[in-house]
Amino acid sequence: MSELHTHLSELFRPTHEADDTLVDKIWTTYIEQAEKYDARLANTLIDDATSVLVFSGLFAATVSAFILESYKRLSPDSGERVIVLLEQISQQLALENNTRIPFQSRDDVSFSPSVAIICVNVLWFLSLYMCITSAFSATVFQQVAHRYTQMPLASRSPRERARIRSFLFIGALEYYLFVGVQGAVAWLHLSLFPFAVGLTIFLFTISNTVALVIAICGGFAGLAYFILTILPFIDHAFPYYTPTSGILWFTWHISLSLTEFCLWWLLRHLCGFPAPFNVGEDKLIEWSQFFKAAAFIHWRQLGRGFHGRIIRGALDAPVDVDIKALTWLLRLPALAEKSKLQEFVADIPGETAVQLMNDRREYGESVFRNCLFDLLRSCVPGTAGLDEDTRKRRLFVCLGAIYRITKASIVPCGVLPSESVLSDVRKSFANVGLMRQLWTDKDPAIRVIARSICALLARHLLRKHPLAPSELAWLQDVIGVSSTTILESLDDSTAIGRMNVDSFVNGVLSNQTDDLLIDQTTSFVETLAILMIADNQTAPRMDIFREWFSTLIQRAEQDDRLHKVVDKLHRIFEDIFPGTHQSHKYQTDELCHKDGR
Repeated sequence: MSELHTHLSELFRPTHEADDTLVDKIWTTYIEQAEKYDARLANTLIDDATSVLVFSGLFAATVSAFILESYKRLSPDSGERVIVLLEQISQQLALENNTRIPFQSRDDVSFSPSVAIICVNVLWFLSLYMCITSAFSATVFQQVAHRYTQMPLASRSPRERARIRSFLFIGALEYYLFVGVQGAVAWLHLSLFPFAVGLTIFLFTISNTVALVIAICGGFAGLAYFILTILPFIDHAFPYYTPTSGILWFTWHISLSLTEFCLWWLLRHLCGFPAPFNVGEDKLIEWSQFFKAAAFIHWRQLGRGFHGRIIRGALDAPVDVDIKALTWLLRLPALAEKSKLQEFVADIPGETAVQLMNDRREYGESVFRNCLFDLLRSCVPGTAGLDEDTRKRRLFVCLGAIYRITKASIVPCGVLPSESVLSDVRKSFANVGLMRQLWTDKDPAIRVIARSICALLARHLLRKHPLAPSELAWLQDVIGVSSTTILESLDDSTAIGRMNVDSFVNGVLSNQTDDLLIDQTTSFVETLAILMIADNQTAPRMDIFREWFSTLIQRAEQDDRLHKVVDKLHRIFEDIFPGTHQSHKYQTDELCHKDGR
C-alpha cells in the first residue's frame, strides 16, 4: 500500500516540480563535466603563472646585478674626483716651492656619460621593468584562476552554479583571458632581448674581442628564436613553439587583413573614375573582389586563433597521418598481448586495413601485416594453449580482416590493395594448406568466410595475364579444375567466372546439412554479389543480382556437381527476395552477358 501511495504521489506531483527535478539532473551533469574541464584549465593557468614567477625572479636578480654596475657610470666617479683634487694640491705645492713637475691638465668640466652607457642603462632598466610587469601579471592571472573556479561554488543549486560558471566562461572567452596568459609569458621572453643587446653594448666599452664573440653567439640565439617563432606558421606540424608565435601570428593577419581591406576600398572607389594605365573597369572590379575575399579569409583565420589554425591543419592533413598513428600503436607493448590485438583487428575497417597493409615504411614490411600474421598463427586449427571457443573467435576475427582486404581489390573502399599485398595474402594467409583445413571446419561461419576469401582472390587472379606457375597451381586447388582447363578458359571471362562461382557455391553448400544462419547467409550472398560484378561496375545492382541468382539456380539444376545444392539455393533466394516466385523464363545467355559472366 505504501509503495502504491508513493507511486501515485510521483504520478500526481505538479508538473513544474517534475520538470525542476529533470532540470537539476541536466545541470548536475553539466557541472560535473565543467568542473573537470575548469580544473584542467585552472591548473594550466596556474602552472604557466608559476613558471613565469620562478623565471622572472631569477632573471630580475641577474639584471639587477648588472644594473648595479652600470648605473654608476651615469654620474661622476667620486674616486676620479679625488684624484683630480690631489693633482691640484700637488700642483699648488710645486708652485710654492718653485719646483717644476710634469703634469697633464684635467679640465674639471661638467660630467656627461657616454652614449653607449646611456643605451646600456636604458635597455637594462627596460628589461627589468618588463620582467617585473610580467611577474605582476602572473600573480594577477593566478588570482583570476582561483576566482574562476571558486565563484560557481557560491550557490548550492546546480542550475545557478551552471549559470555562474557559463557566465564567467563566456566572459573569459570574450575578453581573451587565455590569450592574456600567453601574453604575460611572451612579455617575459621579450624582456631577454633588451638585456642581451645592452650586454653586448656594455662589453664593447670594455673589450671589443669579448663583445664580438658574445654578439655572434647572441645573434645565433636570436635567429634560432625567430625561426622557432615563425616556423609554426609555415608547417603546422612543427613541434616547437614560442609564446611570441601567437602574438606575431595575430599581428601578421591583422596587418594583412587591414591592408587588403584598404586596397579593396580604394579599388572600389576607383571604379567610377577613368582607369589609369589603361586598366579596364572590369579588371579593377576583379581585383577589388579578390582583395575583399582575401581580407575576409584573414578575418576568419583570426576568429579561429593560432591554435585553432593548427588544429584545422591537423584535421585537414592527409590520411597518411592516421596510418602512422596506428602503426605506432601496433608497435606498443600493450598490443603485444594477443587479446588486445584481437580487439584491434576486429574493429578495424576495410579501408584502414588495406592502408596499413600497403604501408611498408619499416624495413620494407607492414607492421600490421606481421601482427595479423602472428595473430592468425596463434589460432589456426591444432593450436594448443587456447580453448576451442576462444580459438574460433580469434580465427574468425583474423579471417574477417583478410576478407575485408581481399574484398577491397574488387569493391574499392577508397584505396586498392597493391599487387604485392594481394600476393602476400594469397601466399601467407590463404595458402592451400591452411585453407583446406578451414574449408572442412565444423563451424559454418569459418567455412563460408574461408571460401569467400579464396573466391575473391581467385577472381582477381583470373583477370591477370599471364599467370605464374604458383598462381596457376593455387587456382587449380581452389577452383577444383585442371590447370589446362583454366588456361584454356582465361580468354573467356564468362566461362572462367562461372567456374569460380560454381566452385564457391559448391564448396560452401555441399557440406552444409542445415540452412545457414542469417549472418552466414549474408556473408555468402555478399560474396556472390561481389563475384557477379562486371569489370566496369563498382557495386552490384539488386535487380541484376536477382536475375543473375536465378540464372545460377538454373545452371545448378543442369550441373551434376551443383545439383545437390539446388534446394539450398532456392531457400536462400526466397529469403533474399521474399514473395518472389523463382521463374525459369530468363534467357541464360543474355543474362550472363549483362553481368559479365
